[in-house]
Amino acid sequence: MTENYYHEGEKERDGEWEKENRFLFIHSKRRMNLSDPRRQQHDLLNDLRFHHDPSTNICKPENSPLVVALVITAPQNEEKRNFIRKTWGNPDLYKRTKLKAVFVIGQVNNNNDNKQQQQHKINQEHNKYNDIVQYNFIDSYNNLTYKSLALLTWATSRCNEVPFLLKVDDDVLVNPYHLKKFLVLQLTEPPTPKSFHKDDEWMSVPQGSNPATCYIYGRYDSTPYPLRVTKWALTMDEYPEKFFPSFVHGPAYIVGSVAARELLKFAPYVPIIKLEDVYVTGLVAYAAKIKHVQIFNNINTFRTVPGLYNGTQAILEENGPKTREEAWKNISKLALDGKY
Repeated sequence: MTENYYHEGEKERDGEWEKENRFLFIHSKRRMNLSDPRRQQHDLLNDLRFHHDPSTNICKPENSPLVVALVITAPQNEEKRNFIRKTWGNPDLYKRTKLKAVFVIGQVNNNNDNKQQQQHKINQEHNKYNDIVQYNFIDSYNNLTYKSLALLTWATSRCNEVPFLLKVDDDVLVNPYHLKKFLVLQLTEPPTPKSFHKDDEWMSVPQGSNPATCYIYGRYDSTPYPLRVTKWALTMDEYPEKFFPSFVHGPAYIVGSVAARELLKFAPYVPIIKLEDVYVTGLVAYAAKIKHVQIFNNINTFRTVPGLYNGTQAILEENGPKTREEAWKNISKLALDGKY
């Protein structure tokens, strides 16, 4: 009895140690070692299942996009999706923008009294536009990390020849002409990324790959700390460390194709947290030692600055529908005038 109790106590202590130290890798200068399967934290990627999948028309090999916009959207946000379909994600603009838009949603919440009606509307919308990827997890704020991993999984399997993926919220406006110009420039003149530690073991560029496809581009935060209060709070139990690795903020960021595959390779070894941008572009990116490229004030903006129309700004974050509508009118007029 005593011997068995001792062993159980040891197991409990080992379990507590592992729980408290499951994020220790953020202090390491080397890439996470994936050779030990016991280090795997979850099997989420193997549990993902499609309800809708528009794979047949999005990324044809003979006409592969430069970028696929993977739009994070809620089941009930049909109006926002339709605005994107009519504006920056309009398929009629593809020849000039080389951008394809796909909408990523989860299952309608079981607590929704109109669940069947809502799902029926989604089915109709998918049949009409063939641009919805719907997964088998409940669509909720706390499942945003699942959604981001799901969109990367879908894109790397269905659009593996596409150089860039744009993860973007459905309330963000994109100037697709400026975005195309920016991405082409990255491929021809690969950028200088940020480094968290100068002597870290960073991911090397695979042979035959363009360096620009090995980075994550976004509004870069170099010294982030976890909040313990507010909507974005994490408890000490959820995340016991005092800081996050550098990450890029979630409304819009770009992932190179090589970086996307590396993220999915390392994700099962990183414990899930509910902050998707911190998880994907911070924790998992750090485990894989993927570098970031700062694009704030280059192509990201919070205001309808002149550069959104005749400069370099391509992504307008955190503005209301009227602002987005007015901004798109200006972009469309310039496009019709041949300015792009």
